[in-house]
Amino acid sequence: MKETVKLKIWRFDPQKETHGHWQDFEVPYNEGMRVLDALWHIYEEIDPTLAFRFGCRAGQCGSCAMIINGKPELSCKTELLPDKEYALEPLPTFAITKDLAVDFTEPFEKMKEIRSDFAKASEEAQTFTMDEIKDLLEYHKCIECYNCIAACPSVAESWNEFMGPAYMRKYAQVQFDPRRNKDVFEKALENGLFRCTTCKACVEACPKDIDLAHKAIEKLRSVVVKHGLGPLEGQKEFIERVRSYGKAVTIEKQPLTGEDGQFGEYVGEGEPVIFFTGCMMDLRLQKIGKDLIDVLNELGYQVIIPTDQVCCGSPAIRSGDFELGIHQFKKNVEILERYGVKDVIVGCPGCGITLKDDYSRWAKEILKRSLKFKTYDINEFIYEKVMKMPPPDNPLELKVTYHDPCHLNRGQGVKQEPRDLIKFTGAEIVEMKEADRCCGAGGGVRAGIRDFSRLIASRKAQHIKETKAEAIVTPCPFCIFQLKELVKNEGIDMEVVHTATLLNRLLCKSSKN
Repeated sequence: MKETVKLKIWRFDPQKETHGHWQDFEVPYNEGMRVLDALWHIYEEIDPTLAFRFGCRAGQCGSCAMIINGKPELSCKTELLPDKEYALEPLPTFAITKDLAVDFTEPFEKMKEIRSDFAKASEEAQTFTMDEIKDLLEYHKCIECYNCIAACPSVAESWNEFMGPAYMRKYAQVQFDPRRNKDVFEKALENGLFRCTTCKACVEACPKDIDLAHKAIEKLRSVVVKHGLGPLEGQKEFIERVRSYGKAVTIEKQPLTGEDGQFGEYVGEGEPVIFFTGCMMDLRLQKIGKDLIDVLNELGYQVIIPTDQVCCGSPAIRSGDFELGIHQFKKNVEILERYGVKDVIVGCPGCGITLKDDYSRWAKEILKRSLKFKTYDINEFIYEKVMKMPPPDNPLELKVTYHDPCHLNRGQGVKQEPRDLIKFTGAEIVEMKEADRCCGAGGGVRAGIRDFSRLIASRKAQHIKETKAEAIVTPCPFCIFQLKELVKNEGIDMEVVHTATLLNRLLCKSSKN
């Protein structure tokens, strides 16, 4: 019997109806077929009224973009499997023309307007460096499919105030082209530049793998800051703290490090690793930091905690203050490399992505060498060691749901490890809908536009309630703060904990939780 593939397609004709509906189709399956092939079969053999867009059929025009099983994809590049079902919807945000086809008139006009801001200063031949050409080519890779717009949590909440990643990419293309005859960074600022959470949902959705968060958003913010028009007021508070005493947050409890810290420089015995605490675990969430140290000790590691470590610089970098970010980079690299220890452990995804990406890039650009250490998120570092252990005799009887921190999931590719570690503890995981959707805390948005940050977070409230879990687990201090505020405001009776805390409860005899 020939295999088939099942598709559920959203049907809606705004000229004839006020509400759309789902329609099921089943088509013959052929090895290697794509979603677009199935749509063509439906159009030619089953229902010629089905509307969808296509162009080159080679992933170069962007015309066939749509939502496939909840994610923006190109239908001509998405392969079908016979044992799966596929739900197809039109891209959100844009007006629906019919069924899976949306109206791109407005975005095309906006792009045309941005293009008009660029004109060659002269027709004379110009010389470019390889780096300039490389960056320009990155911007020109965009095929204007608008998957990034569909994926963006900030656009979903306020497209009238944030144009979105595709347009910020275009502003960057113009701003950083040495042939331009005027700046456009102020227009990017006017159109919501600081409303991006740098969650990298746009990068994940981009069929051309353009690093929109780094190459467009953060670079444009750096120009804004250089011209004295940024960062935002709330972000300035964090940055001034970093400048004045090296940390982005105020001290609320006895810190983990320093002269008055809870720990000395060396904790426990065994193979040495360095713990980069970050600002939150050092000065605000010390209990989580202690849990992390206890877990590493229990697994046989000596934990080195540099007492003079400073903020990684992420709040400055994400807000566009690259000068301060580089200052923090130089200081921390000197501190971390003096021990001669190869493994640096972080419990904060914001610190992790900064040390892994920004520090590695600046080491090559500024120090002209590679870093002498490698950074690991606590979940990925202990994963193999924990998963080789026998099942626990005293498993945790707890029903939890998991929130993916953007800087850990999309930023570092650490998605399954925390879930497996949670399951190892005996806790039951109930996956929430859109577990990997940004909570709104990152990119300086919580600091700079708190109400907007809360608006993004509020979308998760119903999904959290539906799980009926006892706790939300997320290995990110900023997400923990954001979600604690959310459950309190929404009247949701759930604790919010770090994965290190769950593991501490299971593994550490000294735990008092």
